[in-house]
Amino acid sequence: MLLESVMHHWAAWSAGGVAALLLMTFLATSLQSMRAMRDSSALCSPPIHPYWIPFLGHTVEFVRDTGGFVDRISHRYGKNIPIHVVLGPVRGYILSGTESISALLRATRSVSPKPFMALVMQNMFGTPDRAMPLYLNDDSGTGPTPISGTNVRPELRIYHHQHLQAHRFLTGEALRRLTERFMETLSGDLHTDTTIGADQWVEGPDFFVFWKNCIFRAAVKALFGSHLLSLNPSFEVDFWEYVDATPTLAKGVPKWLVPKAYAARDRVIAAIKRWHRFAAAHSDYRENGSDKPDWDEYWGSSWLKSRQQFGRDTGILDDDALASEDLALMIDYLTDPFSARANANAILAAVWFLLHIHSDADLDRRLQPELERGLRLPRSSDSPLQFDLATLMESPLIQSIYAEVLRLRVALVINRTPVRSDFRLGRWTVPRDRFIVFSTQVAAQDPQAWGPERTQHGTRPLDQFWADRFLTPDEKAKEGQKRQFSLDGLSGAWIPYGGGSFMCPGRHFAKQEMIGSVAVFQAYFELELRDREPGHVPEPDEHFYGVGVMPPKGEIPFRIRRRRGVIRT
Repeated sequence: MLLESVMHHWAAWSAGGVAALLLMTFLATSLQSMRAMRDSSALCSPPIHPYWIPFLGHTVEFVRDTGGFVDRISHRYGKNIPIHVVLGPVRGYILSGTESISALLRATRSVSPKPFMALVMQNMFGTPDRAMPLYLNDDSGTGPTPISGTNVRPELRIYHHQHLQAHRFLTGEALRRLTERFMETLSGDLHTDTTIGADQWVEGPDFFVFWKNCIFRAAVKALFGSHLLSLNPSFEVDFWEYVDATPTLAKGVPKWLVPKAYAARDRVIAAIKRWHRFAAAHSDYRENGSDKPDWDEYWGSSWLKSRQQFGRDTGILDDDALASEDLALMIDYLTDPFSARANANAILAAVWFLLHIHSDADLDRRLQPELERGLRLPRSSDSPLQFDLATLMESPLIQSIYAEVLRLRVALVINRTPVRSDFRLGRWTVPRDRFIVFSTQVAAQDPQAWGPERTQHGTRPLDQFWADRFLTPDEKAKEGQKRQFSLDGLSGAWIPYGGGSFMCPGRHFAKQEMIGSVAVFQAYFELELRDREPGHVPEPDEHFYGVGVMPPKGEIPFRIRRRRGVIRT
């Protein structure tokens, strides 16, 4: 009896002690927050968001519901105030307000995404510890001349190399050839498809899965060559399982809690290593100069050869690290986690583009002539359809839909870190080496930033899709009342690719991939979304809030058939 009484009282005292600790932590952080908010001095520390759990702080809330957590803080404290948050050992600040976001994006010499990028390389892409000094020690900048006072050897300037090569392969003529190769591959795949005819509808359980896989296969073949997929039959399934795990991996959840997420990443990395070995055995990666062919079947784009050469020459990036590097490129090219996941995100955004078109019969009718103007090959059975992407890219309506899809569906948490000294935002001072993050979703739904014209004076709210949101009167037009595509006045509000000198270098290809894939689909197929009311659009899956385009939530039953006159061989 005595022992039972002692144990009972010990349990009660322990519970009471824990409750008291939680309460004291919350009261202390609440008082800190109130003092900071009431501080009227010209220079002061930002307020902390109160929390209950010592050390862990806001970790549980952030991991469980990232979007809700960020949104609540952004709306509770108002704009242009950096709010201090605690995620275990990581301390940072959440920011909202286009004025402060624009200032942060312009401050390219004093703030940088690189500390966060290094963390993502390790958590999301599995870069081994032995390779991390390459990313952590390069403070020389992205320009051809290193930042004054830095001392990084030329062969170790990884950020300059990435910036230089992205400019070489993702702009101008090289970009045109890359996009043409992607569209030709996608069109060829659909032309020879034997599963969908023009005589009858073919039903499917999930349009999202069907179309993302079609684009994925064409995109991989266009950039990475013909053998990555053939050498790894399960690569497509493994890749998308890995993408589904990226929100968990990006948050650094331990492996023992989510072993399947890490296993999916490991399978993808192993597949890339297998392809690297095969490509190196059949093609010299050092043959990547401007006088050499820009593509071969083994490495794909010469970009991959250039990356392989740089990595080997560092003496730091081994087989594992190089595979992680190309996984990062694949996610960047397919889904960019630093800015807007340019490929898996371009793929997801392309699916959303079609979902919005086929949920609005009037928009479908308006858009079809715009897309048909880009069709260049007569509809015959002897060869795939061809497209003039330049014509498609000139359409104001197509561009407006593209921009609206990214505005509404990209939910990216963008990061900047003061790397040289404390950083001042208005009257607030953010300490050096602390993360500052802001949400594209919060910025994209700020009524003050978008103004009455972009919401048609409130009749087109920002939480809903409106195809014409980025169309403005064309004052130079001589005939009729024409409209033009415009992003004017949206600095800090429309930021799906980040901003400043660190704006996503793959954004031009992402735009062309997205619009091009929509044009190809619409030329080949008729689509009906099943089991949905007219005008109904799926909800986004907010589990992916923070890492890019949120995919549709739940399955999307559909039926599809080939357009009359587009007959397979």
